[in-house]
Amino acid sequence: MSGSNVNLVIAGDSIGAGSINGANPWSALNLSGPYTVENHSFSGAYIGQQAGLNESAVLSSYDPNSGTNWLIVQAGTNDLAQGASASVAYTGVQKLIQDGHAQGFKVLVATVLPRDDAVFAWSSADESARLAYNDIVRANPAGADAIADIAASSIMGSAAAPANPALYLDGLHPTASAVQSYLEPIYAAAITSSTSPVPADTTPAAVSAPAEVATAATSDSTHTTDTSATPAAVSAPAEVATAATSDSTHPTDTSTTPAAVSAPAAVASAATADSTHTTDSRTTPAEVSAPA
Repeated sequence: MSGSNVNLVIAGDSIGAGSINGANPWSALNLSGPYTVENHSFSGAYIGQQAGLNESAVLSSYDPNSGTNWLIVQAGTNDLAQGASASVAYTGVQKLIQDGHAQGFKVLVATVLPRDDAVFAWSSADESARLAYNDIVRANPAGADAIADIAASSIMGSAAAPANPALYLDGLHPTASAVQSYLEPIYAAAITSSTSPVPADTTPAAVSAPAEVATAATSDSTHTTDTSATPAAVSAPAEVATAATSDSTHPTDTSTTPAAVSAPAAVASAATADSTHTTDSRTTPAEVSAPA
C-alpha cells in the first residue's frame, strides 16, 4: 500500500454501515488522494460493543504501509436509546481513542444525529442525553484527533430534520442523497484538516462542515466490496436491559448480559475518492427495527 494512502477504519452502527439507506458513507470522500476503507459498522451496534468484543477486529485493520490510519467512531444513538447516560456512552469512546492511539491510529469521533421520537419512541430524556453526549464529544476530554460534528449541521442536525423524508428515510437513517450532500463533506473536512499540522490557536476537534454542501461528492465508480467477512460477536453496554432484536439471518444471543466497557477514570460526567479502494462490508448483521 502506498505511503500516501489514507486507511479509514470505521467503528459504527447502521448509519456508518449504510445498511438501511443503501448508501456507503465512506465511498466518495474528497480526501485529495487515495484511501482504503475497512468498515466494521453493523446494524444495532453500540459504542460499548465496538470498544468491547469487536475492538480487536477493529484495531487489527491498522495498515502499517499506509501513510495515515484513521479510526472513525460513528455510533452512540443505540447506547442512548437503550438508556445509557452521556458519560457512560463516552467511556467506550475514550477506550477506543486510547487503544486506537496505542495502535498508531489517529481517531475521529462523530457526534450523534437527532432522531424522530414518533418513530422510535425517542424520549425527552433520550434527547437530553444525546445533547449532553454531543457536548462531551465536542469538549473532547479523551483527546480525539478530530471531531466530525454532523449534529451541528443546520440541515441534518435540526430538530425537524428527521421528519423530512428527503433527509431521513425513517426518522433515524439519513437518505443516500443526504449522506452524500451533507455528511460526507463533514467527514472529509475533519479528516483533511487534521492530516496537516493544526495551528496552535485551534483545536483538531470541532469540524462541523463546510456550510451545507448542496452537491454530492464525486463517487468512486470502481470500488469493491468484500462480502466474505462477517461481524464479530458483540455485547452491549451494561446498562442495556435487553438485546437488540435480531433478524433471521443474523441471530443475536439475547441471553447474555452485555459486557461493561472499562475506561480510565478520566471520563467525567461533563465531559478523492480513488478508483481502487476496498470496502470490508461487515455491515449486515442483525438488521433491527429500532436501533441504528
